[in-house]
Amino acid sequence: MFSFVLSECSDGPAYYNFLGDSIVELWDLNDNFPTLLTKNYGVAGSGIEYIRENAGCFDNQNLIILFGTNDLNAAYSDQDIENYVTQYLDAVTATRANPIYLISVLPRITESNVEAANEVIDKFNACVKRRIVEENIDEIIYVDVHDLLLKDGCLNLQYSYDGLHLNRYGYEILTDQLNKYLLK
Repeated sequence: MFSFVLSECSDGPAYYNFLGDSIVELWDLNDNFPTLLTKNYGVAGSGIEYIRENAGCFDNQNLIILFGTNDLNAAYSDQDIENYVTQYLDAVTATRANPIYLISVLPRITESNVEAANEVIDKFNACVKRRIVEENIDEIIYVDVHDLLLKDGCLNLQYSYDGLHLNRYGYEILTDQLNKYLLK
């Protein structure tokens, strides 16, 4: 388990709280969102358990969530994906945030079986998107950035420094896409 759990809930709806894994932790929010009040609760290596540990801590607050890459791997079957999506959406909605800007899991290029890993990510993202609509989960706004970061079916190395984490160009794409929803 992760030792970092919110000891108190965030300070109010004016803040944009970011929750997730190392991609969130490394996101320079002050530079990318200079006009917004932001708080970064990203923790490297975290996954669904970290999101579950923060259930109820964002009651009716703005929340941006990006996680899943640490939990998904090339070995997932279609049934495993469906089960994980159920757990994933349960963890996300248990934060009690409203609205929740849920960012798609990003492609990667760091694994020996990268095609299979990215195929799982593609299926996972499609399933999440479908289930949000089918289950009418109104508090979630799905922010799909996956395809914007692709080249030849993998993470475009122009947007990454290691095949998984984003560089400033990757964060510019993430920020621009998210701002389409935040700055309406």
